[in-house]
Amino acid sequence: MVLKNLMQSVHKQPGEQTPSDSCTPDVRENKRGVASGASFTYMELQGGSVSVKNRKHRAAEVCLCLLCFLLLIAVIVLCVCFTTERKQLLTHISNLTEKREQILSENEQILNHNNNLTEERERILNHSNILTKEKEQILDQSNILKEEIEQIKNKLSELQRDLDKQDQQADNFKWIYYNFSFYYISPEWKSWSDSRRDCQQRGADLVIVNSQKEQVLELSTHGL
Repeated sequence: MVLKNLMQSVHKQPGEQTPSDSCTPDVRENKRGVASGASFTYMELQGGSVSVKNRKHRAAEVCLCLLCFLLLIAVIVLCVCFTTERKQLLTHISNLTEKREQILSENEQILNHNNNLTEERERILNHSNILTKEKEQILDQSNILKEEIEQIKNKLSELQRDLDKQDQQADNFKWIYYNFSFYYISPEWKSWSDSRRDCQQRGADLVIVNSQKEQVLELSTHGL
């Protein structure tokens, strides 16, 4: 009610007569006191609202400062973490680069060794082919030699048979008749005991030639 009356007094048009103008002086004074009390109450309300706003502003400022401080701490922590992680990543990249270079070097060495082994394998294969051809040639020569050996053996057998025949034929001519006696002249040189044993096996006996004619006959049979 006080505020309403106050607002009505404030918005009164100039020259307009209000109900308070037709009242008595006591009533006017009472209304003045009420108006002054209302204005004081209005000022107190305005001051309270200002203090509440100031408190809210201060609280907002404190919260904003706290948020800025927390944000700054978070940024610093993130920067430190990022820097540390970056250093670790750079170190890891450097290690990986060294390992990559080492692996590439080892790979190149392996490739060179593989090429060397391939060349060595080719040489071995060529040498093996050469040896295989030589082996085949040797086998062919061996077969040829075997055939020649068989032919030689056959020829030797034939020659041995011919010799045996000739020995048998010549054996008949080794006995020489002279002065009512048969003399056997052996082509082999033997000791006295062996010669005597040979003569006994032939049904004769070993004798000493004392006659000069017999000695001349013996020398003539030997072609001396």
